[in-house]
Formats: sequence, structure tokens, C-alpha cells
Amino acid sequence: VTSVLAHSFGKPYLDYHLIDTSRASGNEKIIASNIARNHPDTEHLHVITKVWYTHLGYERTKLSVQESMGNLEPNVNLHILLLWPRCYDEIEWMNCEKEEDDLPYTVKEAGPSPVGDPHAFLDSWRALEELYIQHSEIVSIGVSNFNAGDWQLLL
Repeated sequence: VTSVLAHSFGKPYLDYHLIDTSRASGNEKIIASNIARNHPDTEHLHVITKVWYTHLGYERTKLSVQESMGNLEPNVNLHILLLWPRCYDEIEWMNCEKEEDDLPYTVKEAGPSPVGDPHAFLDSWRALEELYIQHSEIVSIGVSNFNAGDWQLLL
């Protein structure tokens, strides 16, 4: 990630305006460092980051977003998505119980486990709405991988 960003920023023919990352990828600090060193015009730079399904629920979502905001360059336009409405055991790479067990104590203390609560994303959405109002650097909030039924619950 570091070399790609370092070689991309500042080149007029590669005028990047959008970077997509997530808390779960663990590269927000690397991205922020490269933005600070190599991208002088953050006014037009947009960064999308996502809340992972282990951080669903009101307090866990707030914690995730606040950590992302602390990791990322403060002068970018930030877009926050809920990446999944829940953990799905039937998706092979999702290991709901194991991922919950492996979380740091601070996350577990922040709020109840979303495993087994198919509607934890509703509290997450409420947290995102509040954060959007409170922080001008958050320019949009949204969802990804939600089905029509989940959308209906949000409306």
C-alpha cells in the first residue's frame, strides 16, 4: 500500500481523489501517513472507510469510527459505511464466534456482541447518523452488502 500511494500521489496523470479502505484492513494509518507526505490537496480527497461486522451495535460502531478518524488524515472528506449488516456463518470466510473471541478487550467492553443479534446494525446506523451530525469531516454515511429487507428496516 505504501509504495502504491507514494508513487501515485502528486502525479497529474494519476490525480487520485478517492481512496477506499476499512478498519479491518489495518491500513488506515499507512494511508494517512502517505496522504500527509504526498498529497498536499486534501480538500478534494475523499476516503471511504468501513465498519466491520464485529463492530456492529451503537457503542462498538462509535468506537470503530472514532478510531478510524484518529487513524486517518483529519482534513480529508470521510465517508463511513457499514460493510455488512451482520456476520453470516454460511459465508465461508466469516468466522463469527472466533472473530468475536479474538477482539481486543476494549471492543468487547464497548458494547454487546453483535453475534446472534441480526438487528445490531440498526443501532450502528443510529450511531453513524449522530457522528455524521457531530463531525463535519464525515461527509456521508452509507451501507454495503445490505439486502432489500435490511434497507427497509433502516427506513
